[in-house]
Amino acid sequence: MGNGRIQELLNFRFKAKYFKEKGVNLLDGKTVARNIQKLEQATEDLVDLQSRACAFDLQTTRDFLEKAFRDNVSPEKVLIDGRSLRGYSYNIVPGSYAYNKYVLAIFKSNWSASFINGLIHSILNSWIEYDEEERKLLVDFLTDQIKSYKSHTSDVIKNALPYLSDNGAYKLGHSIKKQEKSIYECCQVFFLPRNRFVYSYFSDVIAGYYGDNPSVNFEELKKVLKNHNNIAATKKVLPLVIITYDRKKQVSKELVRLAIDMIGDPFIQSKWAPFKGANREEEQNLQKARQILVSVISAEFINVFFKTLTYDPRRLDFWLNRTKYISDFRVFGSSYSRSIMSGKVDVSILNKHYSTTTNNQDTCALVMVIREYAIIEFTDVGALYVYKNTNNMYKSIMEDRCRVDKMDDLKIPEIGKLVDDSAGYFHYYPEGKMVHRGSWERRMENWLNRIALK
Repeated sequence: MGNGRIQELLNFRFKAKYFKEKGVNLLDGKTVARNIQKLEQATEDLVDLQSRACAFDLQTTRDFLEKAFRDNVSPEKVLIDGRSLRGYSYNIVPGSYAYNKYVLAIFKSNWSASFINGLIHSILNSWIEYDEEERKLLVDFLTDQIKSYKSHTSDVIKNALPYLSDNGAYKLGHSIKKQEKSIYECCQVFFLPRNRFVYSYFSDVIAGYYGDNPSVNFEELKKVLKNHNNIAATKKVLPLVIITYDRKKQVSKELVRLAIDMIGDPFIQSKWAPFKGANREEEQNLQKARQILVSVISAEFINVFFKTLTYDPRRLDFWLNRTKYISDFRVFGSSYSRSIMSGKVDVSILNKHYSTTTNNQDTCALVMVIREYAIIEFTDVGALYVYKNTNNMYKSIMEDRCRVDKMDDLKIPEIGKLVDDSAGYFHYYPEGKMVHRGSWERRMENWLNRIALK
């Protein structure tokens, strides 16, 4: 009896939704759900059994094929049994276009419909790891073979082929979302059990499902990303979500928390480094999303600093409108001030960016890094201080374990004016202090444009 017939009798490629539709009038909802779960588990067991049924020595087969490739043996003359090829179809790894093209020629010479499932598994499992040319090679080969040879397996899988094209995975995600189905339905499109949701192909499906969704359930998304268990998916999807919500000015604390939990502190650039296989657009999205989070978190701290630790609407307004330029920050202050902030900002970020002064004085300092400069504001009105990254004061302040005894430790007494207009015209210096008097905002804005941001 053919493999396709066995699968047909076992109802191997069932879809849970059909079972539910037919049984909903006969059984109560809990029983239906329980039976669906049992059938899904049975499907997973059958797929695993199918994989084990073609158990073979992978290393021996690979060594044999690589030797044939090195020796320039014509693919038509390579003598290899179908069982070994079937097993190898599940293990076509990325890395060598020429070698994989040679192997596919051997598959073609010995073609069997039993290779289809293995090829699909290889393509979906290493979707991101294949480079664009290599992925196209496998997809085109599979498509041609399915169209050229009629079989039960090819008939049932051909409708899934469009989702292996460029942006096909994204389109699949969009389609499932539009139909208001669960994201896990994507596995059924390829007649795979849910436990294959970890394949890297589904990273793009998740991106298509959640990427431009304006009303994401963040708890659901977190579970989906954890189930998929692929950092590439996390770094594809979350930047898209963050950018989408930023357009509406709705990047919430919940979304910030999710990004920190799943990727890491956005102030640590290495945590947000591109994943292997990321294209230019994905790299740009990742960095754009990181900067959005840095801006949002900086705004939270600026709000607390100038509204709660002190009250200064002018300074609050000035710095809130410039958070997009801030790349890092520090807060120095008393343990009491820290306790106030802990109830209003993300604690994990606070722990990294807040240093308690040893004498617990009331005055606090906010250090904002813009390009090569550290700008220090204090809760008492006084003056702000600016140090360039070549100054030892800057280096000391930005050390992770910097400890300050009192606020005066952050001030160089002999430092000159940041902007000097004593000669009847404005002269801008890379370092100095500026008193908050008169139109200080205009002077500071000009300094930013002429010195820090030029």
